Amino acid sequence: MKLKSPNVWYILGTVPVLVLDFVLGAWLARGMVWLSVVLLLLGLLAAVALVRKFIVLPKPRNRYGTPEPFALELPIDCNAEFYHCPEMAKYEFLHRTVEVVSPLWNGKKPFQVMINPTLAEKYGQDFEKAAVVRELENFRRKNSLKSLVGLLLPVEVLAAAVLAAVAFGPQLEAMLGSFVLYFAAPFVAVAVFGGCLYLWNRTISNQDKQLDAFLLGYFSKEQVKQYIQVTEKMHAEGGSEKSRVFTEHYRDDRLKALDTNKH
Repeated sequence: MKLKSPNVWYILGTVPVLVLDFVLGAWLARGMVWLSVVLLLLGLLAAVALVRKFIVLPKPRNRYGTPEPFALELPIDCNAEFYHCPEMAKYEFLHRTVEVVSPLWNGKKPFQVMINPTLAEKYGQDFEKAAVVRELENFRRKNSLKSLVGLLLPVEVLAAAVLAAVAFGPQLEAMLGSFVLYFAAPFVAVAVFGGCLYLWNRTISNQDKQLDAFLLGYFSKEQVKQYIQVTEKMHAEGGSEKSRVFTEHYRDDRLKALDTNKH
């Protein structure tokens, strides 16, 4: 398993359209120079803040306290080194299990994998290994990138479309006609946006099921089931009754998909 940093794709997938939104807003407010300048400055600050956020994901190395390196025997070989990080167990309600520290540029250095030390103590070493292997494959597939960009990009594009329609209304009306611009286009935009959210939700579900199936190549079905049951129980803790029912349904759906897998 060869791990590569996805950070640059986070930047390219979110920052350009965000900047476009602010530029369109500034163009729309061009009658008030001060407001245009403020919007451009806010856009610049937002872009810089996002780039800084994506330089190291999910957190800078110094935010993990003093993690302890240890040897972890996994059924896969990858360019990573492993650390038990007590900081991740500090707030149990956050449910931090495994995190791959990904800098924008890692060169040939191994990636640092931070692991909640209570995993093996509380659920056993097999659970810990399954959690680590799953997160490594999740990182390799860039699933978190797809989830974040898949959620933010439609919002940013919709905002850009609305701003463009307002800023260049007369020109667009001359090209498209009043009916298309003021009636058909908004309906299509809302339908496309709703479709994107639906596909995003389905993608999250499919990603989890694919990773569950991936684990079957290295762990027994019972071990994978234990992983699913424990992690979904974590997510249900502290939530409302409605949230608990949804989590249980999602858990059962994953377990059913696992049972039908022919691996």
